[in-house]
Amino acid sequence: MNNNQYNSPYGFECPFSPSPADDSDFLNRDSVKWLQSLGVDKDRLSLIESADFGGFSARVHYAFPPRKKSLLHRFNLFLFLWDDLVDEDCQLEYIQRLHNELNSLARSTTLTKTTTTASAALQDILKEVQPSDEFCKVMSKTIESAAWQIANKQSKQIPSIEEYWEKRFWFSGLPLILSVANLKIPNVLIEKINTITCTTNDIFSYEKERRYNDCNNSIFLRTYYQGVSVKQAIKDAIIFCNQETKRLSGIVRSINDELTRFWIQDWIAGNLEWHHHSPRYSGAFGTRKNLLEAAEEMREENLSLKKDLSSIEKIETSLPNLTGQQILGMALENLPI
Repeated sequence: MNNNQYNSPYGFECPFSPSPADDSDFLNRDSVKWLQSLGVDKDRLSLIESADFGGFSARVHYAFPPRKKSLLHRFNLFLFLWDDLVDEDCQLEYIQRLHNELNSLARSTTLTKTTTTASAALQDILKEVQPSDEFCKVMSKTIESAAWQIANKQSKQIPSIEEYWEKRFWFSGLPLILSVANLKIPNVLIEKINTITCTTNDIFSYEKERRYNDCNNSIFLRTYYQGVSVKQAIKDAIIFCNQETKRLSGIVRSINDELTRFWIQDWIAGNLEWHHHSPRYSGAFGTRKNLLEAAEEMREENLSLKKDLSSIEKIETSLPNLTGQQILGMALENLPI
């Protein structure tokens, strides 16, 4: 894991850099073969190929050996398949059938026939992983939160910001991934990690989700309830991510277990890197335009702040015998009002 700070063109600041995506080509090729064997249609397969999910898994699961990394990559693909079905306007009957099958599989029930590609994907994965009681419990919570999102869309119900974050914790997929990876991380730390990566995802996925009239996005909810612009909501979310990641970094670096420590760093930095470069959240929906405008304003504000601080420092060093109150008064005269 590279501990150098990673600065993005969109104003994100991460205290550690993403790990190399050494296995991305192999994982992407494996994705295609595996999904084809499950009967995923050509249009969906094309979208998955272009998204570079192999690059995502190669970075966020860098610390794991090849076989475990490949398994976790397939589990990530299953979650993305499921997420897209929830985002899109799928038939409610289809989603209910999917959720029934996922519930059965989580309870170690082998289905004689799966009727959705997402449930077929999970059944294949669980040939290598014995579902634990914890996995079953987390799957139930995740299904519940997914059904809640769909109900909101269908009823055009706008959730409160508090309710959104309560459900977002589960449908992020992170608790399920930790169960499959067999990583033991305190809940308070999982919540912090989850909030950072979910906020990042909400920033990048805002336009994609609004295309489907999906209100389950923290950027949208801020514009709806607090009346701020999309650009301002994105700026505030980027600043929040930077502050929270900085706070988290001190905690993470004190973790004794090397695998857990490296995985947390890789999860945050790898998520950020993939969101920056994957076509999944860019292009026709204009998300990059919102981000670039927000980032440009942040750069201008930072340059202005640095200039103002520099002015104060010059006065302070040239007039060492003045009181702090006198220095502040002279500095304020030199600042634009």
